[in-house]
Amino acid sequence: MLHSRRRSRLVSVIFFAMIAAPALVGLFSYGPSGAIAALENRAAAPSPSAPNTISDFNAAPRQIDAFLEDRFGFRETLIAIHHWAIDQLSLGFGESKALIGEDGWLFLTDGGALDMHMGRTPFRAGEASAWLEAATDLRLATGFSGATFAILIAPQKATVYGEYLPDYIEAGRRPSRLDVLMAGAAERGLPFIDVKTPILAEKNEAQLYYRSDTHWTARGAWLAYNALMDQLERDGVAAPRLDPQRVQFPERDFSGDLARMVNAKDRFAELAPGLSIENATPFTETDDDAYTFDAFKTRIITTDATDKPTLLLIGDSYANALIPYLRESFSRIVFTHHQLGAFDRTVLDAYPSDVVVLEMVERMLVHPLAPPETTEAP
Repeated sequence: MLHSRRRSRLVSVIFFAMIAAPALVGLFSYGPSGAIAALENRAAAPSPSAPNTISDFNAAPRQIDAFLEDRFGFRETLIAIHHWAIDQLSLGFGESKALIGEDGWLFLTDGGALDMHMGRTPFRAGEASAWLEAATDLRLATGFSGATFAILIAPQKATVYGEYLPDYIEAGRRPSRLDVLMAGAAERGLPFIDVKTPILAEKNEAQLYYRSDTHWTARGAWLAYNALMDQLERDGVAAPRLDPQRVQFPERDFSGDLARMVNAKDRFAELAPGLSIENATPFTETDDDAYTFDAFKTRIITTDATDKPTLLLIGDSYANALIPYLRESFSRIVFTHHQLGAFDRTVLDAYPSDVVVLEMVERMLVHPLAPPETTEAP
């Protein structure tokens, strides 16, 4: 009987040690928040702040839970095991942030990206009209200052390379949110740049999106840049277009954000198009804390080509691949985040520019295009 009790106690101690170990390892050995950003392409949950109001006390459990979740021990190993099980056992994408598709293609699932692809999140009554009305107001606001306005929506990866998704994920049959907005913008005369058509036309000629990453390659961004410049030329903007003879796309070794999310950078390493621009325009770049969003600071990029127009680019991470091309066409680029459509409209006055471009990836169309909510003083 005594031996049995000792064995039960030992088993209990081992069990609780196994349960507690990840939390303890995470709390006492976690690295900087940048490690989370590098692995999962997002900012880590901040340390919980001391509650001062009833609202703070109500929010504290969620803050603590998010903080501990991001510092859970053996996180990367557990993520790798999780995605291996999904891939090998065909469990579906569930709560995973990335999905392993065919022929080494990875797809983002976070933020409802695949739900949108499958047609599960169509516009509800009035949502598309509200988005287009907000875009019209934004165009009017830029026009008052003499700026030219354009909208550029980057098709998400599943829209372009959906054939590499697993068979159980089928594209929706109804028009996508992007298609609905493109049609509505045409009716209203909004400068809504069609990037989807040239990308779908060229997808079999070159690799336009990374296999291991969420984003388009330099070749995909090149098509978007040219579509933007076509629109600006129609609007009479005197921005010089980068000569394609100066542009090359040498292959390079690459492993992207989705490979990091499944903790398999080596397994999903790829050769992908890089970028080389002959006699690229020299530039300087500084950061501005104004309009910072989720650790993304406003970037101010300046060249000495003062005869070129200026650009305010309100966008997201897809815009990063556009900037090397845009540096050849503009004397100054201010790149600030669209904050899921709720960016502060005072940015237009803070950085007056000749051209204002609203860029966002297709999956962000689940968010309304509206100013941030303000709380009136009592």
